[in-house]
Amino acid sequence: MSFRSDNTASAYEANGEVGKAIHELQDAIHINPNYVDAHRKLGEIYIDQQIPQEAIEEFKTALSIKINPRYADVHNNLGVAYEMAGEIEKAISCYGEAIKINPRYAKAHFNLGLAYDKAGYTKEAIKSYEEVIRLNPKSSVTYCNLGFLYKDLGDSQKAIESFK
Repeated sequence: MSFRSDNTASAYEANGEVGKAIHELQDAIHINPNYVDAHRKLGEIYIDQQIPQEAIEEFKTALSIKINPRYADVHNNLGVAYEMAGEIEKAISCYGEAIKINPRYAKAHFNLGLAYDKAGYTKEAIKSYEEVIRLNPKSSVTYCNLGFLYKDLGDSQKAIESFK
């Protein structure tokens, strides 16, 4: 039932039938409240639908059921939901937890950089972006973000290098 629900929900979502995807996942959770992947997927849909509070609840539920290194993405996604809800410090904490679980998780480092920048922690944002570049040297958006931060700090040489 679980795998089928995932696939059915994904098919509905891909077909633009988000309401049906949500309903399918909610039914799966009703049958098995400990179905971590359904909570995770439902949280992702809620992020896509700009419903951060619902996403936060689903990700928190998924994490309370089972903590596993492969769920670093759940911590990252919880951070995204908190950030959407304007709770930057909580987002920073979640991204940090995702990185603690998987230090090579470039997406979490990138999101941490964004959150640090929003919170006004420029030096920490730079460190996060530098780590993204170390992990993924082809991330052009990271170079761009880094360039703007260096520009804001008045370091035009590093800004120019980042923009190249």
